[in-house]
Amino acid sequence: MYYSIQILIVLFAIGSAYYDFDKSIESHTSRFILRAITVAVLSAIEYTTHPFSFVLNSAIFYAIFDYTYNIFRGNDFFYIGNTAVIDRLWRKFGGMRSQLIFKITLVLIGLILYNL
Repeated sequence: MYYSIQILIVLFAIGSAYYDFDKSIESHTSRFILRAITVAVLSAIEYTTHPFSFVLNSAIFYAIFDYTYNIFRGNDFFYIGNTAVIDRLWRKFGGMRSQLIFKITLVLIGLILYNL
């Protein structure tokens, strides 16, 4: 079952992006909470063998969702929106490059912790 939960997280991120791509969303709070709970539940499945799985799984979801959402919307791959609070923060503090570096770093930290 090695990395099988992470495969589910990837599929969940892609499915979530597909579900959202044609909707106009004012508040992202309810979706954030629902998705965080889903990632937490999936992470709990492997908690006894990998106590840091939530860190890795959250990083994977975060890294994949935005870019997949952009593809489904027909936006540039690295497009950063204007509605979500996190998008407005990224626009204010560094933009696309900073966001990409952060996401890669987060996934790498998640992988290191996961494999301790």
